[in-house]
Amino acid sequence: MNTVRAGRGESGYRFPGSAFASPDVTAAYYITVLLSEVVKIEEVKILGYEKFGQSPISIHFFIGAHENSPVHNILREGGAPFVLNTSSSAKIWDITVGEEKYKLENPIRLTEDEYNAKNDFGIVSKLCVGNTLYFVIAGLGCRATIGCAHYLFSQWKQLNRLCRKSNGCYCLLKFGPNVTYSKNIISSSAFNN
Repeated sequence: MNTVRAGRGESGYRFPGSAFASPDVTAAYYITVLLSEVVKIEEVKILGYEKFGQSPISIHFFIGAHENSPVHNILREGGAPFVLNTSSSAKIWDITVGEEKYKLENPIRLTEDEYNAKNDFGIVSKLCVGNTLYFVIAGLGCRATIGCAHYLFSQWKQLNRLCRKSNGCYCLLKFGPNVTYSKNIISSSAFNN
């Protein structure tokens, strides 16, 4: 797992992922551009995942949820009011919010044309666990992962306002067939863990 880190001393930013597939690289690009507005881009560094628990970094970015156990652990620890089911063995992947399930046939099993003909769903979430802040950018498929990263990049002030007086917040986004950057916000909410 690779980690991108920016910042000095006790604060910094990172986004881990087992391996950066092309969509994850695109999503990471949006996060890097956003970070460049806050820190000098030369301070962004890629670290090995083995250093994840040893670093004093206080802000982390997680991109993608497929087989990404750290994402699922952070969501549980952060009291997220939603669950991501993105197991390779599952026929259907979903995001469950309360009683509602937002589903996509496992995109690994679909052809590109089949996947592009379906709605995709994703989550952008900000969670606080102890003194550490986490951002989770995860789609059921790659279109939603890229779209969610773009949403965070372009709408981070709106997300920040939503989270201002809570330990966390999320936006659940829907991306129509063949659509990456045009999204519908299905729900958004602040929460405390």
